[in-house]
Order: sequence, then structure tokens, then C-alpha cells
Amino acid sequence: MVGIHDSFFDLGGDSIMSMGLVNRIRSAFGVKLGMRTVLTAPTVAELAQRLGGDAEQDSLDVLLPLREHGSRVPLFCVHPAGGLSWSYSALLRSVDAEHPVYGLQCRGLDGEGDALPGTLEEMAADYVAQIRRVRPTGPYVLLGWSLGGTVIHAMAALLQAEGEEVALLVNLDEYPLDRSQPLPDRLPDEQDALRVLLDFEGYDVTALGDARLTHGQVVTMLRERQSVLASLDEDNVAALARAFANNRGCSWPMNRPATGATCWCWWPRRTRRCPRPTWPGAPSGGGPLSTDGSSTGGSLTPTRI
Repeated sequence: MVGIHDSFFDLGGDSIMSMGLVNRIRSAFGVKLGMRTVLTAPTVAELAQRLGGDAEQDSLDVLLPLREHGSRVPLFCVHPAGGLSWSYSALLRSVDAEHPVYGLQCRGLDGEGDALPGTLEEMAADYVAQIRRVRPTGPYVLLGWSLGGTVIHAMAALLQAEGEEVALLVNLDEYPLDRSQPLPDRLPDEQDALRVLLDFEGYDVTALGDARLTHGQVVTMLRERQSVLASLDEDNVAALARAFANNRGCSWPMNRPATGATCWCWWPRRTRRCPRPTWPGAPSGGGPLSTDGSSTGGSLTPTRI
């Protein structure tokens, strides 16, 4: 029996399933409901209160609240190269309910024309300012998937330089780059980003050939699949493509500063084993993920935090 105070995410929901919920609510009640509303009001009782009020909170803000309440240390999750943090909603049922959870997303995804960062160091400084709006002092717990794993390292160094405690870094499947190797001849561009986006949604992008994709085409294809990104318009998709290309370009010249923070690393067993970090002050710790996604590296929320 599901009650009106049971959380959608505690019952097994995630960002992909939440898009289906948003579409069902829009059809049944004729309201324009944003993804962020489901993330911050995941029970029937909370959603009912939002239907008559402002239901268009921006799901593309830089700081995205996934769970705002809780008495313990918040978990701040930095986006992968794609720029969105919606997928971190899947963590809500695994992280103790007393820990608030926030996502950090790329600037400019709302189509408002915010300047993109020129370096990952600049991005990290922006995100440190964002998290200090809701938690002015430490300790801090930072999590990053893919590109986010590099960004949280830079954020930790900045916070420590300001005298703050970084209790834990959690790196999800980000590998140290071998700086001894030359840069690739070509970095990913916006067309590459659009193809990655469609590939993620299950399209056979090789069948598209070499034809250039338009933002309108991608929007139509996402809506045909009832994708979690189906609510995005052409400006949003264009912004995602720009952000992806920019993020990939910024990641190559990034040098990791030294930090003494504890770092746990998880990576899928099906990929090569994570190489030993070689940058100055490289943190230790970590463990693999089993193929079903269960962790063999320990609890995500140690008792000391």
C-alpha cells in the first residue's frame, strides 16, 4: 500500500521514471509541472500543494536541490560532461534521509546566455560559491561522476585553501588522464554532443550517417522516445551541446592541485581497472562497482559525518 506521504524516490523512482510521472500529471491535471518540482516534492501530499501554486521551478539552475531537508552534512553532486545532475535523484533512496542532497549543473543550460567557464578551475570556483550559499562552512562532502570527479578535486583544494574541512570526496568512474600523451587531434564539438545525447537515449546514431543534426531534430527525437529530456526545447538542447563541448575542451589542460582529502573511487568491473593516481597529493581509497551497481567500497555516508 502506497501512502500520500511515501516518497517517489524511496519507492524506487529515479530521474527517468520521474519524467513519466511529470507527463502523467500534465495530462491528468492540465498543469505545466517542472522536473524540479518532483525532485523537491516527491510525495503525493507535497505535489498536491504545488499543483495550485508555482509549478515551474527551474530544473536547469546551477544549484539543483534534490533533497533540501536533513540535519546532517549535505551531499553535493557535480554533473558529468553532459552538464545535468538529474540522474543523481537515484541516490536519494541510498543516502540517509538526514543528509540533504544537491546537484551542481552547468551554467547556461536555461538558454539565458550565461558565459561558460573557460577552465575547470573557473568552474570549480563557481561551484564552491554555489554550495557555500546553502552551507557557508564545512565539513563538506563532494561527489562527482565522470568529469565531475575531476571538478570535485579542484573544489576540495579551493575549500581547503580557505580553511574549510573536506570530509570526503566520492569519485564515480573518473580516470586520471595520462598527461604524458599528446592531446587528441580533435576535441568533441556540439555535433558530437548531440550524437552522444541520442546514443544515451537508445538511438542507433551510426544509422544517421554524417548528416548534421539540428536542435529541432533532436528535440523531436527525444519527445518521440518520451525521454527524461523531453521537456527541453531547442534552446535548452543547444545549450546542452555547447556545455558538453566546452566541458570536454576544459578537461584536457586541467592540472589537479594537491589535496589531503579522503577520496573514495568507484568504477564498473566491466571496464579496465582505475590506474593508480600519479598527480601530486593524490588521495587514496576506493573500490569497484559490481556489474549490478552494488558497491563493494563501503558506505556512502560514514558515521563520522
